[in-house]
Amino acid sequence: MNGITGIFGALYLRISRSKGENEDTLRNHRELMAEFCREHDYTFEVYEEIVSGGKHQLEARPQLQKLLKNLGRYQAIFAVSLDRLSRNGLISQIIKKECIEHDVKIITPTQVFDLAGSEASRYLYDISSLYASMEYEMIGRRTKVNKMQRARRGEHVSGRAAYGYWRNPDTRKLEIYEPEAGMVRYIFKL
Repeated sequence: MNGITGIFGALYLRISRSKGENEDTLRNHRELMAEFCREHDYTFEVYEEIVSGGKHQLEARPQLQKLLKNLGRYQAIFAVSLDRLSRNGLISQIIKKECIEHDVKIITPTQVFDLAGSEASRYLYDISSLYASMEYEMIGRRTKVNKMQRARRGEHVSGRAAYGYWRNPDTRKLEIYEPEAGMVRYIFKL
């Protein structure tokens, strides 16, 4: 696809548990990217984290911070897609600035962003980053509306069920869980 081979880079893997992703998604991304890198004779060091890509503070992204601190060691950042790096415009621009400064490409299975060497790549990166940021906001709005609607129906919509309850998978409602409910009743009695 990209004709570039033999690069040493940083493989960045990120999933967002708040968006319903899980360890299987992370494993799938890890396997996909390892295969992609093997096919192109890329070698890499792995940085992975479970955190929202829309986080507004870089401090909330310790592995990304570490990668950026070590960026001078690499020729590229490998990622499943650009939105895995960030869905936040400010952080996307920090990544862009650092990649330009260190002449580091961003390589995904479908795209190469040569930010230091190509004005067209910089524009495409900016447009793609903007789209990722807008998509993040749209997903957040849809999720909120969905949770509110489910709550109106009396369904349990967030987090673990409290001790003494369980979430019925058929009705999606909380129901008393008798093996624990006795302890709850005892505590209230005390």
